[in-house]
Amino acid sequence: KCYLIGNVSLLLGKKKEALDAYNEAIELDSDDPFSLCQKGNVLIGLNRCIEARDAYEKAADIWNNKGNFRQYAMVADKIIKIDPTVPSILKKRGDALFRMGKYEEAIQAYDQAIKLDPSSSNLNYILLGKGNYHKIKKEFQYLLESIFFFIKSLLKPLILINKKRYTENFV
Repeated sequence: KCYLIGNVSLLLGKKKEALDAYNEAIELDSDDPFSLCQKGNVLIGLNRCIEARDAYEKAADIWNNKGNFRQYAMVADKIIKIDPTVPSILKKRGDALFRMGKYEEAIQAYDQAIKLDPSSSNLNYILLGKGNYHKIKKEFQYLLESIFFFIKSLLKPLILINKKRYTENFV
């Protein structure tokens, strides 16, 4: 109910009332990422960027804990617009993009984080080959094809033997 009141207040241009409603919604359910994001949006409109970043970070952590990496990445983008110099957010954004299979974007986020803080490198970045994702993917596909042909060559004599037995017994 409070969330809806906040949305209506925001539509009517009543930012203070909207903020009060979102705060009340958060008091009732501190794990509501929607209210936290809307609170952040209102705070941006009120030029209270540090408070907005805090609200967005709480929302992002909730989305991350729920495994909703798409929402997490979207909220991380809002945080980065406020302060693009926070390596931990860039790294976590990279992690979310990695989990969504958006490897090129993940590499970009990791690269930005590492430029700001060289200790931000992590296993996902290493697995992506520090930007060599396409080369690694191509090599992995080649390896899978090689294994497939190897297994096929091992099974071919067995198939021929069984085919011969079948034709001898039933023809």
